[in-house]
Amino acid sequence: STYCVIDSPLRQWVSCFQTHLVLHMRFSTFFASSSVRRVTLFVLASLCGNGTAFRVFAQNTGPVLTPQVCTAPAPIDMAGAVPFGDGTPGSITQAALQALIDAGGKIVFNGGSSPVTLTLTTTLQVDARREVVIDGQGLLTISGNDAVRIFDKGAPANQAEGTLLGLQNMRLINGRVTQPDGTSDLGGAAIRGRFYGSLRLHNVAFENNRVEYANGVINNRDACGAVWTGGYREASFVNCTFTNNRGPNGGALGSIGSSVSIVNCVFEGNQATGTGGTFAQGGQGGAVYTDGVDLNGVNSYLSICGSVFRNSRAGHQAGALNASFYRNRGSTGTIDRCTFEDNRCDVDLGGAMYLQVSEGLPATGANGNFVITGCTFNNNRTPSQGGAAWVGDNTISSFTNCTFVNNRADNGTGGGLGGGLTFSGGTVNTVTNCTFSGNKAGNFAASIFNGGSTTLRNTLFYRELIGQGNQANQYAGGTINRNSSLVSAGGNLQFPATLVAQWGGPSQTETLTDFWITAAPAGSVLTTDAQLQALADNGGPTQTMALPTGSPAIDAGTAVGSPTADQRGG
Repeated sequence: STYCVIDSPLRQWVSCFQTHLVLHMRFSTFFASSSVRRVTLFVLASLCGNGTAFRVFAQNTGPVLTPQVCTAPAPIDMAGAVPFGDGTPGSITQAALQALIDAGGKIVFNGGSSPVTLTLTTTLQVDARREVVIDGQGLLTISGNDAVRIFDKGAPANQAEGTLLGLQNMRLINGRVTQPDGTSDLGGAAIRGRFYGSLRLHNVAFENNRVEYANGVINNRDACGAVWTGGYREASFVNCTFTNNRGPNGGALGSIGSSVSIVNCVFEGNQATGTGGTFAQGGQGGAVYTDGVDLNGVNSYLSICGSVFRNSRAGHQAGALNASFYRNRGSTGTIDRCTFEDNRCDVDLGGAMYLQVSEGLPATGANGNFVITGCTFNNNRTPSQGGAAWVGDNTISSFTNCTFVNNRADNGTGGGLGGGLTFSGGTVNTVTNCTFSGNKAGNFAASIFNGGSTTLRNTLFYRELIGQGNQANQYAGGTINRNSSLVSAGGNLQFPATLVAQWGGPSQTETLTDFWITAAPAGSVLTTDAQLQALADNGGPTQTMALPTGSPAIDAGTAVGSPTADQRGG
């Protein structure tokens, strides 16, 4: 096989890839022609330093990198697969592939040792009653030719009759769904998975897939870009990349009621093109959109681990991830060791993330928890609320070992709340072992706008952009809003402790202690300079801000209610 996996001691895999792109491209010919299954590339280790492994596809556009942060499920065993092709590129035809799909079972690419692109003239149809698994061996690209959807899986009568569609080691590019005015389509220009079944994707690259509506009129907000599933008991994405995909909601992928798992994936430059945020208008989730995770009747989870969301954009809310759950369904959402960077929404809530349990939750017996651990949020933006993330009414959330740096909730004219986080009314939240630095809210609350009940523990607020010149309403709270339901549980630090507030003309200013500190129990907040260093690779799967030797913040936290490891994992 010519599918290569390269394990390199590589920490900053993305920046290294960008810096040494020419070097990588020179190796691409080797990747495409070598029969070597596994190699170690020590030259990249010497260039990039020690750290996280990365994975490379042998594809005709050069290597595709995904971080190997989390333990990934194994690919589907292809024992007993039938060959697609007779060993020559000319045997790789749409008719031959459709015939194999119609028969069902496992299918493996056999079109020679060089990359092959299969350009479709019509959509590949997958019978709802057939289990189908296709392995492209890192050599197969299937293109919709900017004209057709690539895969369309039929709808069985119920979940018990649902079957598996599995794809691995291939590229799906240039799928396109164009809807005439007055019609509705749930999207998925590369893959549409209609109720019910399961989907397993391993090492699949999605590029330039899009769902569009005539004259820009959007008739269904759930029309997602590259992949859409409905009521799937499992929609699993492992070591996948999503680049420049577009749809009204969920530029890369979306679902209604499917349980979704995303492991070691990269989302780059995807866009939710709708506006308005209503059912008919969309614009939610620049990369990922989920509308419930429980309608499949089997599972009820959203799990994202070791993934990167970068340069995604939403026309309304949730620059990268829009996750909505429904009450009393036992739904859980975990987001672990991920990076959210340079994402934005154009109008409303959540520069990177929007997390919501819909239909309200009672104060007791609430479910639908969102647990976010070990993540870094850098340079995400919204003109409204929650520069990094917005957590909706009556939702329970926890953020542990996370870093928030240079995020913005700012419309440029004095509006914007919660430069880092916004917790809406009725939420119950904990923020533990987190760092906030350089965040800004155009109105007030540069770090956290707290509309719910929030507990802070071992959290550091460092040189946030607060006070005169940064905020229109400094007296409402520079770092965290005044008079909110806030518990300082020990080990918290803010520097500086004061801000300059302007209450009249240019000369009418005063220096005051940021309100949340004066309201906190005595001794529960330190106000010395932690000497926090810039965001960098300090070990671990995500970037962090290090404390130098001698920093007064070292060993100043509380062990009570805190994890034993920091964001680096040690």
